[in-house]
Amino acid sequence: MHAFRCHLRSVAALFIAPLLAGCGRTTLTPTFPVSNNLPRPDRILVSDFAVSPNSLEAKEGVDAGAGGGSGPDAQMTEDIRIGNMFAKALTDSLVAELRNRGIDAYREADAAPPGPDTASIKGRFLRADGSMVTGFGLSSSRVRAQVQILQGTGIGLSLVSEGQVSTPSNLGSGIEKSGNASVFPIVQADAKRTATEIADKIADYYKRQGWIK
Repeated sequence: MHAFRCHLRSVAALFIAPLLAGCGRTTLTPTFPVSNNLPRPDRILVSDFAVSPNSLEAKEGVDAGAGGGSGPDAQMTEDIRIGNMFAKALTDSLVAELRNRGIDAYREADAAPPGPDTASIKGRFLRADGSMVTGFGLSSSRVRAQVQILQGTGIGLSLVSEGQVSTPSNLGSGIEKSGNASVFPIVQADAKRTATEIADKIADYYKRQGWIK
């Protein structure tokens, strides 16, 4: 039993071990570690996180049962616009950070379809009220997202790990203070910090496996 528990802890370290917490740091909380008996991914494909319940990933990717978006949960147009901006910046930053660490990574939309050994990073932004309803919002102190790492394709698709990530700063407050003209630099900076922390943990695991130096 002790060996099994240690095995699960090593699995969590793959992608969702808690990142260094504290001021200015991204936090990533693991919720679902599974089997470690997986081959080295031939590459990693990164998808833009779902911004609203109508997003494709909310319907067919991370959570097929995602819903919401009406009444008090209705999203503002600006939330969706900035959410899409953040999602693209996060994908671009994560692909770049992984490549900088010697890991073959691509934006999924620009890559060949995944194979049996291909890893995929998918996610969706969550509402600020703590629910699991998909929806990017600037009203909370931080932006939260659910992240999943999968491997394979079709009926061979396996969930490797799952967790929740929180951005390191108050994105909404920063945008309000700086004005609309400065939205992209603020979004890009937060996305880069988040991507850097995630890429570091992935690279650490690759090094321990002897897959990269």
